[in-house]
Amino acid sequence: MQPQNRRRLYLLGALGAGALFTAGCASLTPEPIRISGDDIQQRLARSFPLDRRMLGLLDVHAEVPLLDLRNAGAGRMGLRLPVQVRERLSGQTFDVSLGFTALPLWDKAARCVRLTMVQVTDLTLARNQQPLALLERLGSVVAETALENLIIYQMTDDRVAWLERLGWHVASVRIADNALQVQLMQGAP
Repeated sequence: MQPQNRRRLYLLGALGAGALFTAGCASLTPEPIRISGDDIQQRLARSFPLDRRMLGLLDVHAEVPLLDLRNAGAGRMGLRLPVQVRERLSGQTFDVSLGFTALPLWDKAARCVRLTMVQVTDLTLARNQQPLALLERLGSVVAETALENLIIYQMTDDRVAWLERLGWHVASVRIADNALQVQLMQGAP
């Protein structure tokens, strides 16, 4: 083989190896971590039912919230919480359905996604019951007690170590395609 052809062969080999290396590095780029609505619903089920005495006058029993990621606006997720409220003085019981929205936020120190900025969107009573004045305050109290700062995803130690070895960190959390996506980014957090 002539020296000129040999140089071309080496050059083509080097270019090919460089392309393979670049493609290999690109495949190491982590995709966003996808947490399905079903996975979040299972996590919620581990934290409920919840029984609390509130405002000293109400016994509250909250069932597992139902998650809705489809119509979440402005990066918020929807939740519907079935609640049974018993007024301690009269013994009267109310079946309430509370609608909430919450913002999922990455907690760097705890390496988890928490629900934050929980807001009541509606309160519906079953069976045409007349609401107590206290029920109007119930929504925000239940939100603070049951849902604010609730962990809905915990990153495993193995995944954290793997991401740290690659120099990746969590950049943001967003809702897309009926799932929660933890976006990753390379570089210093």
